[in-house]
Amino acid sequence: FRQNYGKYTETFVQGHLSGLPYRLIPFHGWPSPMTTSHTDSLIARDPFIRKAFYHWHALLKTDIKAKENQLIINRLVKEEVELILVEFGTMGARLSEVAQASGIPMVVIFYGYDAWHKKELDSQKEAYQLLFKEAAKIIGVSKEICTQLEDLGCSKTKIVYAPCYVNVG
Repeated sequence: FRQNYGKYTETFVQGHLSGLPYRLIPFHGWPSPMTTSHTDSLIARDPFIRKAFYHWHALLKTDIKAKENQLIINRLVKEEVELILVEFGTMGARLSEVAQASGIPMVVIFYGYDAWHKKELDSQKEAYQLLFKEAAKIIGVSKEICTQLEDLGCSKTKIVYAPCYVNVG
């Protein structure tokens, strides 16, 4: 799971995907990752129908996040996903309830802003606590980020230090 698809400043994300020897289903989108691959929407391919979906649920005052979560979970179960790998702590916080409800272990990679940016930390305070509880592992790409994650409330036993992707080829 990632926020952006093919963002030129996030080549390390594509590096992670290309280096994994598993069948992958790349989800993306923010604030909700409702698209897989490049254009396969969990709601509908047609943008008009996607907008209608959100308008309809707004009119009904539906809990749209719960609806989105269920669509994500349905896809994960259908594809027999065994692990949720999430790029960036903010996306991990968004998906904590999905991991909890699906029972699929989740690993989240923190890169920097998601561990240090004050505005982000203030807005994610409660969500990060649920993330730290639900995630199987939390990866920090620097030792400083790992220390910060512990200071934010993540159990030291869940934190893994793994430097950012480097293409050695």
